[in-house]
Order: sequence, then structure tokens, then C-alpha cells
Amino acid sequence: MSSSTDSPRRGPSLRKRKSIEIAARKLFMARGFREVSMEEVAREANVSKATLYNHFPDKMALFANVVEQLRTSYIVKIPSNVAESIGHLEQFLHTFGVHLLDLLHGDELRTFNQMIGAYAHEMPELMKTIYEQGPLETQRRLGEAFSLAMEKGLLKPQDPMVVADQFLSLVRGVTFTEAMWGIHKPISAEIKLAHVKTSTAVILAAYRIDGGMESKG
Repeated sequence: MSSSTDSPRRGPSLRKRKSIEIAARKLFMARGFREVSMEEVAREANVSKATLYNHFPDKMALFANVVEQLRTSYIVKIPSNVAESIGHLEQFLHTFGVHLLDLLHGDELRTFNQMIGAYAHEMPELMKTIYEQGPLETQRRLGEAFSLAMEKGLLKPQDPMVVADQFLSLVRGVTFTEAMWGIHKPISAEIKLAHVKTSTAVILAAYRIDGGMESKG
């Protein structure tokens, strides 16, 4: 059996790895992939280059790790008690939509999208992974919630992934497109809520079953 000192993920080595990840995230987010060297990451993390390369064999592996860490922060969470929450469908969609807009208009996500977009043509496999495990995963989780709403008789039977895509597109709206083009316009909580309410109303008008009753209380 290996001793605890054999694993680079235990004890002091785990703390050093965390320091490397924090330093790399800071530098990549500030300056992008191409402009940051492994030497700079090691210096920022206060570790030797040998320690850095022990955890990450090259800069691409380090960048992929940073992207993965960030990617998991950019999935809109679905409540664990979704079976109960979906009974209050309109409120469920309001909450989901506002969380999505908060995420999309956050400074960190905008910086992240600009960072990875600059190197999309150089990292097609990484970009595919980001899409599948980020935006597509959010759509899949929302689709599962819509599927449950259909099973409960709240919505007309449709492809739940299509309905999820439609709702996400409505909520993102033109403001997200502007943000991706670097046109930053502050969006107030009131505007977010009004936009989400309108998006929810469109979906419910299209798919809610007449007489379908949401849970009360």
C-alpha cells in the first residue's frame, strides 16, 4: 500500500496544488492563456517549477484545470427537491431565470467567456467539453425539470429539451449578446425580474395545459 507521501494530492502537496490552481486562475483570468508563463504561475503560487510540473505537465493541462474549476461554477443549480419545486412551476421558472441572469451578467463569467473565446480555434476539444459540461448541462437539467412538469400534467407533452432551449434563449435575450460582444450595460434587479416574468409567461402561454393546477401553499 502506498504511503501518504506517495500521493501528490495529500498533505502539503494538496495545499501546494491548491495554491497553484488559485494562482493560475488569477493570472489566466487577468491576462489570458498565451500571455502567462509557467514560471509566473510558480512564482505567484510560491512553489518551485519542479513542484508545478509535478502537478501539471504543461501549461495546457493547467489551463484545462482552471477552465474545469470555473465551468462547474457556471451551471445554474436545480433544487434537490425538484419534484416538489416543479409543482410551483411559475415560481420555479422565476427563480431559475433570475439565477441565470445573475450568472450571465456577472463580471467573472464575462471575463471567462472572453478568455476562452480568444483561444477557441486552438482548443476545439476543450471548447467542446466546456459546452457539453456547461451550457448543455444547464439545458439538460432544466429539460429534466420540464419533463417532470409534463408528467405531472402541468405542461403539454413536448420535447423537454426544446422547451428548455426556448426558455433559456428568452431569458438570455439581447442583453447577453451585448455582454458577449463586450458591451457592458448594468441590469438592475427590477429589470431582471421583469424580463424573467415575461419569458416565463411566454413559455406558460405556449405549453401550460388549460386547467393544469400548480401546487398551493
